Amino acid sequence: MPYPLSTTSSPQLWERTTLVEASPLDSATVARLVTATAKETSEATLQVRGAAATPGGATTPEAATGDGPQLISLGEFDGANDFHFAEGQALIVETAPGEYVLRFEGVSIRNGPDFYVYLSSAPDAPNDDRARLGTLKATDGAFNYEIPAEGGGRFAP
Repeated sequence: MPYPLSTTSSPQLWERTTLVEASPLDSATVARLVTATAKETSEATLQVRGAAATPGGATTPEAATGDGPQLISLGEFDGANDFHFAEGQALIVETAPGEYVLRFEGVSIRNGPDFYVYLSSAPDAPNDDRARLGTLKATDGAFNYEIPAEGGGRFAP
């Protein structure tokens, strides 16, 4: 008796998941970030709660003023190729003095097995200079990762 063949793919590998968590930033700030990035101009500079954010690149903090969460840094996801794609934004937000959150905003990432989120001070940083924040929560959406207290200051620009 022949065994039936299964033609289903691994749900973990090909299934898309969406998660939308509350942002530590107010909705007007998030809307300005998404709008400025959608313009696809590398020369546009966005002023957000004391930070100068250049779409397509990282931010540099300026004198932060005001109460509440502060945008510290902003960067764009850039996939390696059409198959290994990723798009959206990564933000570092200071939620309270010395407390930081990594926020993925408007992300779409091709799924794969065992994806983890690491934070490092440089793309080629050695293993001992990076913090493992957890598994990728979803392939699409907007979600947060707490940055460990021992890592917050060293990863903020």
